Amino acid sequence: MLSTILGNSSESECVDAPFFTLHFFVNVIAGSPSCSSESPIHALINHGCDTVLMRPDLADSIGLICCKLLELKIVIMAVGGNKKEEFVFEEYGKMSIMSSDQQWLS
Repeated sequence: MLSTILGNSSESECVDAPFFTLHFFVNVIAGSPSCSSESPIHALINHGCDTVLMRPDLADSIGLICCKLLELKIVIMAVGGNKKEEFVFEEYGKMSIMSSDQQWLS
């Protein structure tokens, strides 16, 4: 277990924090400038990732308009054992995510 300090004063407390946590899934409504999903989508939230990945059929269903990146983004992923794979991202799209209860929008 990792040790974590909570607080910023003399009343801070030390707690045991897990080394990892379970994946965080949430039901959201995904949208693009042209339309949005008709029903909530079960999405994985990965706060440590600087890109958003989605299946091509989902991008098509919400009418996501893809644009070419000015500069390619190259990512090296560990895929098991000692293997690494290089992925090249060439496109991006503008989209919005809303909580299924419509209380939060990003």
